Amino acid sequence: QAEIYINMALKNNPNAIENLEKNITLNKFFSVFCYGEFTIKKISNNKLLVILNNNPYAIEYLKIFNKTKEKIDFFVSFLLENLFSKVYPKNKISVNELECMACGNKSCTFEIVIN
Repeated sequence: QAEIYINMALKNNPNAIENLEKNITLNKFFSVFCYGEFTIKKISNNKLLVILNNNPYAIEYLKIFNKTKEKIDFFVSFLLENLFSKVYPKNKISVNELECMACGNKSCTFEIVIN
């Protein structure tokens, strides 16, 4: 299902992948999903951080269930993995959620490793 969403977003914004490679924000690309504000920070040649601010799902989770010890952004992780697999089709992509707003962090932070 994430593949369908990514393909839809790419169809509506064909320059999205080129923009990602230029290290711009993911806001326009992910605006169709209403997930908050994304930015990319390059750590090294094979490692990126994706920071998600104002994640409405984590905010609602906190309101309903209070703070959790477990990170909850599985769908976002899966979307990021699929997206970066399209950006880097010859590489294996792994995504690890480092911080989660539902755990009390100020943002949700994902580490993208490109092997």
